[in-house]
Amino acid sequence: MTYPNRSIPRQFFRIASTMALVLCMCESMHASLKRCDIPSLPSKVRSVLASSYQTWTPVTLDQLSSSDQEIWKERSIENCPGIVSGRFTGGTQEFVVSLIRRDGDKLYQQVVLFQASNPSRPFILLAPTEVATISVISKVPPGEYKPAEGEKRITVRFDSVALTALEKGTIQYYWNGRRFLSIITSE
Repeated sequence: MTYPNRSIPRQFFRIASTMALVLCMCESMHASLKRCDIPSLPSKVRSVLASSYQTWTPVTLDQLSSSDQEIWKERSIENCPGIVSGRFTGGTQEFVVSLIRRDGDKLYQQVVLFQASNPSRPFILLAPTEVATISVISKVPPGEYKPAEGEKRITVRFDSVALTALEKGTIQYYWNGRRFLSIITSE
């Protein structure tokens, strides 16, 4: 088949390619948002969240400021700024959820770790705290870490959790074998 105007097939190809790219991006964003939802957590963890944290919601990308959303998208390999999973105490799969709650014009945030084997006894990494901006969480691999100030390094044997106020600073929560400790890794 010959076309009197060869630019028509090229235009069609460009439009079809652009549409396919947009559909892939939308699917990727949809998958990313689904991973932030409570339903992605085990049923026992969901049950504890529903009964003990009814007024709290997990941090999602759309709750961040527009500048923090851009930073998160550029820097993060994590899909959700409010839910991470890993082996934080060396046991079975565990889930860390960063929760926020608004009370009038005040914003509160807390970070809670649930063990899949015993979600009814969560570890409170960050107790409910009034905050000016929402911080994000991410999983940090085992390794050696140095505080922002000081020379003493720590060795972390399991996954740990970074609570980051984007462009401001990071607190890393880690298990020392008996309890969770924290260090400021950047300011």
